[in-house]
Amino acid sequence: MDSYETLLYEERDGVAIVTLNRPDVLNAFNRAMQADLRAVWRSLRRNDDVHAVVLTGAGEKAFCTGLDRGESSTWPTRARPRARAWSAARSCSMTPVTTSTRSRTTSGSR
Repeated sequence: MDSYETLLYEERDGVAIVTLNRPDVLNAFNRAMQADLRAVWRSLRRNDDVHAVVLTGAGEKAFCTGLDRGESSTWPTRARPRARAWSAARSCSMTPVTTSTRSRTTSGSR
């Protein structure tokens, strides 16, 4: 297995242990970690010795805090189709349909 800049990798008894290794920034994702994870997942697809993967984070405080905001301003931005679809769905007005659970009685029957 390759060595990675931002990950630790270990295999034990058919289990791959992938550790996010940037504890100084609470394992926040940066470009290098994104590339390392892509590489490790691709290599695991071809590894018949591994039957399960444990993804964990180094350090005591957090598994992962998400995107590294210190580096995120240099990442390209693009519109997400899901966000547009969600806002379009929210703008549609829908009238709720209610049904009555009371039974109706006809005159003369009880």
